[in-house]
Amino acid sequence: MQEYIPFLRFNSAGYTQQTVIALCSLMLIAGFLSLLYGYRLYKVVAVVATALLGAYVGRYFLHPLLPEKFAWIAPVGLGLLGAVGALAVQKMMVFLVGAAVGFVSLGPVAAEMIWSGAESPSPTEYLIAGAGAFLVMGVLSLVLFKPIVVVATSMFGSTLITSGAVHLVEALSSQHRGIYQAHPRELAWAFIGVAIIGVVFQTTTRKRIKVTA
Repeated sequence: MQEYIPFLRFNSAGYTQQTVIALCSLMLIAGFLSLLYGYRLYKVVAVVATALLGAYVGRYFLHPLLPEKFAWIAPVGLGLLGAVGALAVQKMMVFLVGAAVGFVSLGPVAAEMIWSGAESPSPTEYLIAGAGAFLVMGVLSLVLFKPIVVVATSMFGSTLITSGAVHLVEALSSQHRGIYQAHPRELAWAFIGVAIIGVVFQTTTRKRIKVTA
């Protein structure tokens, strides 16, 4: 049975082990910051999330259209454009926090649930589901700002931590490959558990700050 897990997968075959380890380390650091301090750092999280969103779109939709020599421009360029765009529209940060997390974390899950079958959803189906999750989470963030930001940043942090940890283990050990495919149920519970830790931590610390302020 295939579990539905928000997971950032990337093909590490074309990169050196040191590059993969460095990327995974950045994912883990950003993940823990989002998980534990997402509410206080939601603007930074929105910049990172929208940068990843741009890189994701560039990698899966524009990357195949460019010559191999210049293919890296699509994810890098759209990733930077997403980050700059998030900085330029500070008033939309509340919307972007939930919307970007909806696209990155909930979009793939929704696509796999809607188009479940023998084959994985197509890039177009992932984009459709991601767009829907983007809008739904963005609107909810405007209506229920505080709880949605806490939940969204905890989910985003859990996504980065789970993904970074799996890729790091696979990079360090040739015997542990295909963890995502081999242990979907365990990863699903790990994702949920880490996200709950983030929600509890952020909620309790936010209340503590209000009491002492």
